Amino acid sequence: YYQNKEPGVFCVSTRSILPDTAGNKVYMMAKDNQYLLDAVNSWLSDENRIILARKWQINPE
Repeated sequence: YYQNKEPGVFCVSTRSILPDTAGNKVYMMAKDNQYLLDAVNSWLSDENRIILARKWQINPE
């Protein structure tokens, strides 16, 4: 889906929660593509975004 609908995004999904994440999906994209980063962040709940940012020691904005 994501490769067709959102060029430049690769999504991996599993049936169980992935280690060091809050979900069962991982999104990979170009680091400097702000549009795609904003789109993926909008799909995550605020709580999940904060959990991931804390674990990866990054700014959740």
